[in-house]
Amino acid sequence: SKDKTEALIEELIQELKKYDSLEDYPKDKEEELGKIRDKLISIGKPSVPYLIEVLNNHDSWSCYFAAEALGKIKDKSAIEPLIDALDELGLGEEVRKSLKMIGPSCIPYVIKHLEKRIKKRKKADRHFITNALSTIGEIKCDDSINFLNTLLDDYVSKMPDEDFDIDTYD
Repeated sequence: SKDKTEALIEELIQELKKYDSLEDYPKDKEEELGKIRDKLISIGKPSVPYLIEVLNNHDSWSCYFAAEALGKIKDKSAIEPLIDALDELGLGEEVRKSLKMIGPSCIPYVIKHLEKRIKKRKKADRHFITNALSTIGEIKCDDSINFLNTLLDDYVSKMPDEDFDIDTYD
């Protein structure tokens, strides 16, 4: 029943978060946390909102396990929260893997967010832009190829026409 499933999910989420207060990564608890993550994956879609909540706490250890679970469940509602986490230094890499698991359906969303960030051009966005471009490059589909070709054409069109002489620059 729905109530039993929700109660189980809530219990598993609490278990997943139990080492979040530790300062150092609980490497010795990785297998235990992996089993909890796998149970949430096997429950599937009903656990997605709970996992998104865990993911959004970027300073926790459990968010890494949540990111992986969301990638394996492949629910579209997780795409935007995963993209938002591309900014995070360590987590961004895990999120990139999760988006890759979701596959081509996430590409239009990644492109939309990337284009917004490129227009703003803040230095702080470098990490996001790098992770977003890697995600787009790693998921080969028509949308990603077209986007990268357009980006490259735009870049090449802004290059000076004269030859570049390395000796004139120090």
